[in-house]
Amino acid sequence: MVAEWLASAGIPFERQYEIGKFHVDFFVPSAFGKGFVIEVNGCYYHECPLCGKKSFDPKSRIRDTKRYGILTGSGYDLLVLRECDLKMHPEAARRRLVKVARLMHSP
Repeated sequence: MVAEWLASAGIPFERQYEIGKFHVDFFVPSAFGKGFVIEVNGCYYHECPLCGKKSFDPKSRIRDTKRYGILTGSGYDLLVLRECDLKMHPEAARRRLVKVARLMHSP
């Protein structure tokens, strides 16, 4: 879904891009800073504030917060998309993704 949206908008990206010890879901080269990271969080694996689903792993929120802090602290811009948001509001999620990705990628 996300890959198709980025591709149809003509935004270059790489899937499962390695940044240090992390593999991020999507990486978009950026005209600003080091690049733009897109993470797609499933509600089961990542505690979800949108639908209220609790993670099977109570440490997931702490791990995610630390990971995102390391990425942003290293100069990467970050957008986190939630599984339930993609399913319940796909068009709004697509517009937000494409808008942010275009802003971050534009020369």
